[in-house]
Amino acid sequence: MMSLFVLGTTCGSIAMSKAMIYQEKQAEKIQKTEVFETKTAETPQNNQDAPPSGEISPSDYFKRR
Repeated sequence: MMSLFVLGTTCGSIAMSKAMIYQEKQAEKIQKTEVFETKTAETPQNNQDAPPSGEISPSDYFKRR
């Protein structure tokens, strides 16, 4: 009985640590998204709907709006 209890406790602690790591990664993604949206909202460009003209770097072409 004791060995089953220890096994259950060990598996539970491993599962909890994995869940906490997943939760932290999700929080980081949300935080990065909020920072990005705030940053772009503060600097509006003129005529944002027009297609870009001239040479554009790949990072500017594929960045989120």
